[in-house]
Amino acid sequence: MIGLVLFAGIGSYWLGWSLNLPVVPLLFLSGAALSQLLPPLPWETFSPLIGVAIALVFFEGGRGLGSRSLVHRHLVSHLVAIGPKLGWLLMAGLAHLLLGLPATLTLLLGALLMVQSPYTVRPFVQRLGGEEDMADVLCWESYVVSCVGCAWSVLMFLIIKANGEHPSLVTTLVLTLKVLGAGVLMGWLSAWVLLLILRRGWAPAFLQPCLCLSLALLNFGLAQALFSGAGLVASGLMGYRMAAHQGEAVGELGSHLQTLLVGMAGVALGLFLPLSMLTIDALPRIVFAFSLVLLVRPVLAYLGARKAGLSRSQNRLLRLVSPRGVLTLGITVHITQQLNELGHSEALKLIPIVYWCVLITTLGPWLIPTLIPRFLAAEPPSPA
Repeated sequence: MIGLVLFAGIGSYWLGWSLNLPVVPLLFLSGAALSQLLPPLPWETFSPLIGVAIALVFFEGGRGLGSRSLVHRHLVSHLVAIGPKLGWLLMAGLAHLLLGLPATLTLLLGALLMVQSPYTVRPFVQRLGGEEDMADVLCWESYVVSCVGCAWSVLMFLIIKANGEHPSLVTTLVLTLKVLGAGVLMGWLSAWVLLLILRRGWAPAFLQPCLCLSLALLNFGLAQALFSGAGLVASGLMGYRMAAHQGEAVGELGSHLQTLLVGMAGVALGLFLPLSMLTIDALPRIVFAFSLVLLVRPVLAYLGARKAGLSRSQNRLLRLVSPRGVLTLGITVHITQQLNELGHSEALKLIPIVYWCVLITTLGPWLIPTLIPRFLAAEPPSPA
């Protein structure tokens, strides 16, 4: 069965490449198709896959960010400063208005939707005709905001578990600092140990890629054990430091494993989540998902980039690309399943909502060049 799921994941990537389609919906559809052939499987079967996929996605993402110089550093800092808190409140408010969810669930949903899909950012930018400097901006934003979203998801999980109310600003800041502190500590320590081993020549060359990846997974697990949510920060920082010092030790093995595990996790989610659940209260959920694309993202991008001096096409790209994906849905299922086991069964309502958000934030921007062919047209030169 594992081989079948792996093959279906890679087949979905191949199909996406052949048909020029985003891979995330294809992964879910592959899982849904396989669910007709396989017996029902419990979430516990797939939950570890999500953790491993997250660890490698953020480790590889950190390596990618560390290997390139960031041109628009101030733009990233503005997007990261404005996006998390305002985006959280906007998404929570819209969820309450459009979906009628209670306050604690809307805040949990807003935090979960901050976890984005970093591994799909560059394909989106290429699809929309963007430049590499904007891809770097969007990747940095995606990684940082996802780390904050994971921290705040943990915060809301703890509050709902304790039957608490809206978290105070102090509580939010303290937990965020704890997550960042634990992640930075483990990420820096793991990178220091690994670089020491590599520089002293204590590991033969043929073992170095496997050593790097195994330590990356151990780093993620220890950070999560130290403080839930810190694993994303630890993985990203470790990858960043590896790229800055000796990124060649991993080679292409890390990116191949990332593709394999993300594909496997996406198909597993499709197996676990029947498509029939999408038909329940579909209209308000679709409207909410479109509000992320048409309202929340443009507002956050405008506020973050209003003084950046970007061109029209750069602003347009910035306001479109904010996809959610396998990691978003995987973390949602993980947290809501835990809440359900604790007696908070209403949290399960968030799964189909996030499912729709993943589909629409992925398919919407991807289809724009097809629906609006002139969207990719070059800007006319400015008059002399």
